[in-house]
Amino acid sequence: TISSNGTILKSNFLRSSSPYGRLKVLMQTTTVTGVQARTEGGAELVYFTQNFDSGNDPNDLYDEMYRIVPGQVPTSKVASWPNSDDPAGFNFVPEGWPANGTVYTVPSPDITVRPGDFIVANSGDDYIHHVASDGTTATRISNDPSGSNTLVDVAVTNSQIFVIDRQATSGNTRLRLLNTDGSFTDQVVTMPGDPTTMTGTPVGLDWDPTNDTLLIALNNTGATDTIVRLTRTTANNWGGAIIGSNFNFDDSSTSVVDFSVRGNLLVIGQDNALSVFARCTEITTGAGADCNGNNLADICDIAVGAPDCNDNGVIDSCDIANGDSEDCDDNDIPDECATCNTPVSLVF
Repeated sequence: TISSNGTILKSNFLRSSSPYGRLKVLMQTTTVTGVQARTEGGAELVYFTQNFDSGNDPNDLYDEMYRIVPGQVPTSKVASWPNSDDPAGFNFVPEGWPANGTVYTVPSPDITVRPGDFIVANSGDDYIHHVASDGTTATRISNDPSGSNTLVDVAVTNSQIFVIDRQATSGNTRLRLLNTDGSFTDQVVTMPGDPTTMTGTPVGLDWDPTNDTLLIALNNTGATDTIVRLTRTTANNWGGAIIGSNFNFDDSSTSVVDFSVRGNLLVIGQDNALSVFARCTEITTGAGADCNGNNLADICDIAVGAPDCNDNGVIDSCDIANGDSEDCDDNDIPDECATCNTPVSLVF
């Protein structure tokens, strides 16, 4: 869970009725480098980037972005860009971004970034790319950041684009702001204690929309891997605080941390595990609301043991009360989860 002060508590993992969640294969493809999901027109869509190398021609190397509707095939290509290498992480431009867009002037002609578009960090050429929401060829909107070799991930707030760099010259220059002229401004991060700089290899970055902070995942050789929250103090200056530890990241990973659109869920990809944390202080309408009226988000009730045998994110008793599930033997277990011995039309 994510506590009221923003600390990650690993004791309560979001899970189904079993201790470990189940994974369903949507498709198999070449090297997937980034994944995002969102709802468009009422449909749940998954977007992913991949790096393709035919293995026959050193020039036959290009990156692609695809869209997939879970349960349907084939996929549809959204964009591609040749002669590039390894998109590391990507993110959607949030709805809070200026509706008329923000103009980036590199390269010519100018590129207007609008809500719903995609921003991709490329670890091969170290450029930031833009893909319009309607699917077009990816276009570079940055220069090559000085002193950089490997961009790891990108975070898009309601007004700015940040990137995290694995091989910047010092700890304080791992986080960078992309300016509209394509240049980068180093961000200074001050940690409490000694040392005052971030330590470890960055493996992920994302924006927390609930409090306008940034989260960075760090791999620390010979020490515990951590999640650091960055809070802006002044322009280009941030205060950092470790809010979670004892993770297990691979030092070559990218884009291992991701918030849901509302910010009520945090997904962290580890070396051999996928962890999902819930912000249990948030009561909202719709999915994750408080259907049983106990002043705790349903998703958090489930995380700490409330039954959800059909794994739909809704407490079983609420499924039954709402009429979304039948309960033929009146045992408070949805019929799709347990066999009803004697089908009946009326239960007394």
